[in-house]
Amino acid sequence: MQRCISFLLVAAVHAAKRLQIKGTQIIDPNTNQPVVLSGVNWWAGYFQSDDGKDLSIALPHNNVVRLVGIYWDSGSSNDCKTNDKSQGYLDPKCVKHLENAIRAAQRHNIWVILTARAPQAAGDGYPNDVFHNS
Repeated sequence: MQRCISFLLVAAVHAAKRLQIKGTQIIDPNTNQPVVLSGVNWWAGYFQSDDGKDLSIALPHNNVVRLVGIYWDSGSSNDCKTNDKSQGYLDPKCVKHLENAIRAAQRHNIWVILTARAPQAAGDGYPNDVFHNS
């Protein structure tokens, strides 16, 4: 039982902070104050380790990046889809790449919105898209 409690405490300490929505406001959980998001897109395929630093220097008032990082069954050379159920059908290289980009943003207090580029998730392929395929 003690190991379980210790694990839960560790998990709580390392839980990702998330912006909160209260009515029409976006609330920063660190300050409990409203925040206005302003930022840019990062494409995982072009991400470099200094991008967080570069963004904070070039656009110091930006506080969010929209990280387009999971290409799913898109036919691109950066496709993250695999047939390996044990890996959650995601290529581990893609997951590692996303983790690196998120950490680069976090080091500079930049929020991250993860975005997937997936034709079927966007409704392509009816009736075999995610909205209709069992």
